[in-house]
Amino acid sequence: MLKTVHIFHNHLPADEFSNRFKDAVVPVKLVFEKGNYLDIYGWLQFVLRKKPSAEFSKQLDLEAALLPFRISRDGR
Repeated sequence: MLKTVHIFHNHLPADEFSNRFKDAVVPVKLVFEKGNYLDIYGWLQFVLRKKPSAEFSKQLDLEAALLPFRISRDGR
């Protein structure tokens, strides 16, 4: 999923993607640490539209983070 985000969401060359988790997760951390709500929700929307595993969706606890949006299985 991180490679897909790198190429199709961040519009970066595939050969610049690192398969090392520590390297690949840095841009994601920056989105959540320094991004505004449009950056964060844009990232989440992109990833969720790519049909991540059910476990990924369960791990996103938006309610605990006091965010005004929820993830539902029925698409609403």
